[in-house]
Amino acid sequence: SLRGAPDIGFYENIGRRNYHLVASHATARRCELDDVYAELADRFREVRLALNQLADRLLNLDEGDRPSLV
Repeated sequence: SLRGAPDIGFYENIGRRNYHLVASHATARRCELDDVYAELADRFREVRLALNQLADRLLNLDEGDRPSLV
C-alpha cells in the first residue's frame, strides 16, 4: 500500500475538472466567461506552472533578490 499525499497530477485533475464544471455553469454563460473557464481547464497545467513562476519571482522573500514592481 502507498502512503502519503497524492501526486501533483491528482490535484491538477481536480483543478481541471472544477474549471470545466464552472465553464458549464449558467452564470459563467450569462457573464460570457464560459470560454475563459474552458480554456483554463484545457490548459490548467500550463497556467499553474506560469502562475508558480510568477509567484516565485514576485513573492521571493529574500531581500536581496526582490524585483522592483515599478
